[in-house]
Amino acid sequence: MTGARWSLPGVHAMLLLRATCLYNEFSTFWKHQVAAEQQRLYQGISKDKHYVLAV
Repeated sequence: MTGARWSLPGVHAMLLLRATCLYNEFSTFWKHQVAAEQQRLYQGISKDKHYVLAV
């Protein structure tokens, strides 16, 4: 991107993402990201239980 300013962590993340796409590993990467985020958000909630939220 022309004129963009990047922090060092931002550059590192972008280069890793570009390399992931170049080597056709994005699908695997994305599945891992989704699983990790679900684990982070829903840890301790059993998959066999259903919860009903009252609105």
